[in-house]
Amino acid sequence: DLGLRAGKVPPRSPDARLANDFADPLPTRRRGRDARPGGGGSAKSFASLASGDLGGSLPARIIKALYDIIKKTVDDFLVKLPTGDQVDVYPLMNKLAFEIVINTLFNVKIPEASRNTLSSFINETQAFVVKDIRQPYLSWWFSLSGEVKKNLNNAAGARSIISEIIKERKSNTKKFNDLLDMLLDARYEDTGESMDEERIIDEILVLIIAGHETTGNALSWTLYLLANHPEELRKLKNETQNLSLDQCIRHDRLNAVINEGMRLYPPAWISDRISLQDDTYKDYSYPGGTIVLLFYYGLHRDKKYWDSPELFIPDRFFKQNIDKEKQKAFYPFGAGPRLCIGNSFALAEMAIFLQTIIHNFDIEPTSTIPLVKPLVTLRPDQVILRIKESKS
Repeated sequence: DLGLRAGKVPPRSPDARLANDFADPLPTRRRGRDARPGGGGSAKSFASLASGDLGGSLPARIIKALYDIIKKTVDDFLVKLPTGDQVDVYPLMNKLAFEIVINTLFNVKIPEASRNTLSSFINETQAFVVKDIRQPYLSWWFSLSGEVKKNLNNAAGARSIISEIIKERKSNTKKFNDLLDMLLDARYEDTGESMDEERIIDEILVLIIAGHETTGNALSWTLYLLANHPEELRKLKNETQNLSLDQCIRHDRLNAVINEGMRLYPPAWISDRISLQDDTYKDYSYPGGTIVLLFYYGLHRDKKYWDSPELFIPDRFFKQNIDKEKQKAFYPFGAGPRLCIGNSFALAEMAIFLQTIIHNFDIEPTSTIPLVKPLVTLRPDQVILRIKESKS
């Protein structure tokens, strides 16, 4: 399934406010918590909907409806896809990923002005958080110059738009089979009560903020890799013709290509944890409160775990080729209680998009090599490809 589950939400913890922490553009690391989008706080409640041991699986009608929304969004997007010898697919993939997350959250027509406001809020807030993390010594200036206030006002505007959508939905008895329906129907385990509006807005912001840029990055890098490995692209096209949506999402080669792309260019390339107490690891000791960085990019390219780690070899992710050691060294979505809550959803939308684009367009490389920009996520500066409509 999509990795999303209907049903129970655990009791709300006092610090369950990740979306507010992110909307308040003061990085959460200052509060002794994980600073990454999706790294803590209110994500736990949506994670309970995503976990396999709480509640039943989403009804088949909702899963099918979400797949259909993704497919329609992809089809509409590709109708307007630019073609030519110098097409930068990076901003296009981010726009697509944003459209998918908005359309699956709200299966209604959102005014263009509201979409643009939400998109601007995300982009400006992420840019500010990166700057604040990199320049903590300028925090006083960010407050004094009004930049903090500007981001708080942007956050208030975004929350107001989502609040209006929720109010309109609550006044409608129709079921829309989208993620907002699921959040409105969720109930706390201990009281049986539904989430209040502020909590729902928190959850929606988590999904929007953390759910679109990572997917956009992954798709950009994967298209770049496929364009520069025509034999792998040919195999993928030959093996993915005339698939249903369900077959597409579960297709071994599609998933192998996506996983290999995320091995080489993991969107979440690094994360941090804070030690709760004094501890030791091998010959190292460190006190409580120490920030520990987890370098997934390096782990994914470690010769100890991977043969020819610098090469794009999707076949290494076929079931018969995966061993337990490799599983220990592959974390495109993190792991444990901080596992990305939308991992299965992201894989589904990437599979649907890749299967659709390669059968409608020819994708070829150019001489431009993307520069890697390791910010909050692992971005390319640009991905310039040659794209033309397929004649076959």
